[in-house]
Amino acid sequence: MQPLPRYFAAYISLCILFCSFIACKKNPRSEGPSSLTPAVTAKGVTKGAGVQQVIGPAGGTLTSADGKLTVRVPAGAVTANATFGIQPITNTLLNDTAKRGFRLTPEGTVFSKPVEVIYHYAGDTEGIRPELLMAGYQTAEGTWKAVPAKVNTTTQQFSFQTTHFSDWMFNSAVELKASKQYVSVGEKVQLEVTGVVMLDDDLLAPLPVGDFSGWLEDFDWNLLNNFGALTYNANDPSKAEYVPDHPEPGGDNKAEISVTCKGNIRVKDENAPGGYHTFKQLILLTSIDILGDVFMAGDFGEPFNMTEVTALLANGRIYVTGHSANISVGFEAYGFQASGYPSGERGTIGQSYTHAGRSLGTQTFSYGSEYEECGPPRVKRFSSGVLNIKTWGKVGEPVTGSFSGTLYTADGFDANGCPVYKERALNATFKTVRSL
Repeated sequence: MQPLPRYFAAYISLCILFCSFIACKKNPRSEGPSSLTPAVTAKGVTKGAGVQQVIGPAGGTLTSADGKLTVRVPAGAVTANATFGIQPITNTLLNDTAKRGFRLTPEGTVFSKPVEVIYHYAGDTEGIRPELLMAGYQTAEGTWKAVPAKVNTTTQQFSFQTTHFSDWMFNSAVELKASKQYVSVGEKVQLEVTGVVMLDDDLLAPLPVGDFSGWLEDFDWNLLNNFGALTYNANDPSKAEYVPDHPEPGGDNKAEISVTCKGNIRVKDENAPGGYHTFKQLILLTSIDILGDVFMAGDFGEPFNMTEVTALLANGRIYVTGHSANISVGFEAYGFQASGYPSGERGTIGQSYTHAGRSLGTQTFSYGSEYEECGPPRVKRFSSGVLNIKTWGKVGEPVTGSFSGTLYTADGFDANGCPVYKERALNATFKTVRSL
């Protein structure tokens, strides 16, 4: 490992800048190594709540439970009523739980007119540039095939058209990934350039680990602020490691890191000449938050890093709350000590309840860790998330913990009078001092 100069640091909002891209000729062959073979993967497994809606010859619209995907069926696409569905699944192309995949049904049906699929990427651009987004579907053989798509940066929508349904995924052609979004002093962050390339017939393959020859090369890493230390891996220059210094009191402490590399990465773009863009030089950027002694950091539709965090014990319950300008998070654990508290019935010893609010303009959306299945009979259900209280000290001593799970908010009723819910994933890690 060879050390780079020390610089200052700041926040984590992974983003990708790109430059010197050119349009290719129609259906160009890849210029990378011919030994790279298309990925063949298992089908994804369900992840979160699915939605269904009957749509007939007049057409209609269906949106996923988390609001991230919309399917627009034009009039005349089907000749009779059909049940359309959107089911979130794991994205097996990169085996990355953070990447989105969707199973669109009815699978195997061929539509008379193309159906439009719209991915609302707002809040999902950590580590990517929208112009580098790719969409692809899984074939019967288990390979993944890219499709032409387009990006509207004004509406923050990435869309494509298809005449059939299958399992679909969204990935970035190239991205800079950090092992941690938020880091305490002395912790290490592993950084890696990764991505997906198109081979012949537009089949997709992950960039080969440790050997980007012909795809990406000449990695030039830099720490843009004088705060911490960055080292690159001499044996694999697509990787680096960052370790922060102590944050400045009251400062906006974040590490800004860049890597510049030459590229040969193609992206299908229906608006580009020939239908493709080739990116010849890439500048990838990432920012990493340096945490202080009190924080609640994570993601709830957008990254957050709160410094107003309280923890107390009252009426036999542990309360931990955090607030920022537009996001609030609260945890209730029904116990007296450090432990894992699965989401469950409020007031039940050994279980927990989580709530979170998110403000968008003049609107506020409230989510909780319980919801109701209509049945019959109606049944109360709970998030699979677990509140882990790792440290619960005495008054004046540290409190640490984390939560990762899905929260729900009511969104009206269906035709049968059953409640409909939207969902949103909450991931949070916290550290504070017990006040009561």
